[in-house]
Amino acid sequence: MPYIDFTDLKGSVGIESVLGMLDIRLRKTGDQLRGRCPIHNGGNDREFVVTPAKGLYYCFGGCGGGDSIKLVAMVQGCELKDAAAFIAERSGFASGPDSSGQKRNGTTLPVTVDGSPQPQPERRTLKPLDYLQYTDAVAALGISEETCKHFGAGYAPKGIMRGRLAIPIHDRDGTLIAYCGRTVKGESPTLIFP
Repeated sequence: MPYIDFTDLKGSVGIESVLGMLDIRLRKTGDQLRGRCPIHNGGNDREFVVTPAKGLYYCFGGCGGGDSIKLVAMVQGCELKDAAAFIAERSGFASGPDSSGQKRNGTTLPVTVDGSPQPQPERRTLKPLDYLQYTDAVAALGISEETCKHFGAGYAPKGIMRGRLAIPIHDRDGTLIAYCGRTVKGESPTLIFP
């Protein structure tokens, strides 16, 4: 199996295209898509949500969430590398040592027919959750208010992290790329990575 750069793949093939590959039909609700969960074949037509702008999905019925590659893996019951290969094959995506490309910062860039680098999409940045709070439930976890402020963490009273301690995750450059949610009341799963 040729090498597939997951980041390049997700940047090139949107989650809406992946929904089409899996024949998943959802209805548009604002800037999200909603419907029954294709992973556990749920009965609630609002339990599964896809946010195309973020390239993420989440199932409120207990399946959790993730990106388009994880969605394929969960729906088809396969490993992430096989899910990535499924997306790449159906979209015509090529990446890695077996494809022609130029390197920038150690990653292979897709090229046009004449060999010049294809324009790359702007890197999306995540906005900090400005509504996070320091609560007694967070304090009960042994985390001080100062620590929460320092890391930008806190209790999320709304949104996809609702009812959890939202912990920001940054890349090596310090760019906010995700939030991890940790339960404050012992729910399962303990951690979520939507």
